[in-house]
Amino acid sequence: KHLRLRAALRNLGLISDSLDLSMASAVHFLVLLLCLTLVCCGASKAISINVYYESNCPYSQRFINTELAPLWSDLEWKSLLEVHFVPFGMGRILEDAQGKNVVCQHGADECVGNRVQDCAIQRFGDKSDLLNDFVLCMERNLADGMAASSTVSYEQCTSPDMVLALQQCAANPESLQLAIQNGQETQIAHPIQFVFCHLCDTSNCHRVHHWIMLLKN
Repeated sequence: KHLRLRAALRNLGLISDSLDLSMASAVHFLVLLLCLTLVCCGASKAISINVYYESNCPYSQRFINTELAPLWSDLEWKSLLEVHFVPFGMGRILEDAQGKNVVCQHGADECVGNRVQDCAIQRFGDKSDLLNDFVLCMERNLADGMAASSTVSYEQCTSPDMVLALQQCAANPESLQLAIQNGQETQIAHPIQFVFCHLCDTSNCHRVHHWIMLLKN
């Protein structure tokens, strides 16, 4: 099973003969592929994934901390991954006479957390390694019970100057516009209810299913 899975990954150009792919790593990789969009063409890295999530959602935190983080901590897998984070999840965009606003599934604290990460995306750069490090660090702290509205949840994740910049940005109208944009992107993507990531496109779904069958067989 391991050799057949490795051969499939190598044939798709996702790994080289020099990459040490253990069975455990392969399983993590397959679980990750179930909840992502593969965009192998035009990406700066071999695998580009879109993660649709909420900062305070336990399921989102579990996926980020137990599936994505172990891959990101592996230098060989890290060199393959490009991540597009979209913090909105099952929030709602409301509109009244005053304009548009966002309501988050897990309350006001989650809205702050989402907007902090919206600002991080803007400042660190979408799909950047610095952004990935920040989101993984913050989500680990939130899973440990820290409040997203407190800078304590991300003060260890970046520089003091950036902590202040993110705090100010999250409190400003600019981050509301970023949240609305992420909400619109999430609505277009139509991720499965209660799941925090987007399904792969048709051609790559066939590849994922093929790998799953290899593992099962």
